[in-house]
Amino acid sequence: DALRRVREAKETHDVVIVAMHWGVEYQDSIDDTLQRTPAHQLVEAGADVVLGNHPHVPEGIEFYNGALIAYAHGNCVFRQSFDFGNTHESYVMNFDMTQDGVQNVIVTPLYLSDEYGIPEVATGAQAKAQLEHLVEISDGMNSSFDIKGDVAQVTPK
Repeated sequence: DALRRVREAKETHDVVIVAMHWGVEYQDSIDDTLQRTPAHQLVEAGADVVLGNHPHVPEGIEFYNGALIAYAHGNCVFRQSFDFGNTHESYVMNFDMTQDGVQNVIVTPLYLSDEYGIPEVATGAQAKAQLEHLVEISDGMNSSFDIKGDVAQVTPK
C-alpha cells in the first residue's frame, strides 16, 4: 500500500517525502529486512526523501538512486527515564530540494541534557563525537561526511 501511494504521489507532485516508523529500539544498526529493503523500494517507487524514526537512537544516512534516506534521527524531544545507549543523542537535517534532487544536506547534532528531554545544539567535543559516530554507522551507505565545526555536510559518494 505504501509503495502504491508513493507511486501515485509521484504522478502529481514534484517532490515526495516519506516518513517511516521502523527499526529496532536502541540499536544504531540498520535492519536490512525491516528498513533498508523497504527504503530502497520506496525510493524506486518515487520517494525523493525517506525519513525514519523509532529506535530512540540515531541511525545512518544513506544516498540511494539520488534519494536521501535518514534511517532514524534519535530522540529529538523525548528524554527517557533511563539512558540506554545513545538515547540522549539526536540530529536535525536541513536540505534543499532542487530539480537535480536533494542538495546541501547539513546535519546538526542535538543533545538532550536535562531530565525533561529538551534538546540543545551539541557543540565542541560532544558535537564532534556524535558526528563521528554518525559517520561510523553510515559506513557502506554511499554517504560522505565533511565535518566542519559542529555540523556536517553530507553528500553522495
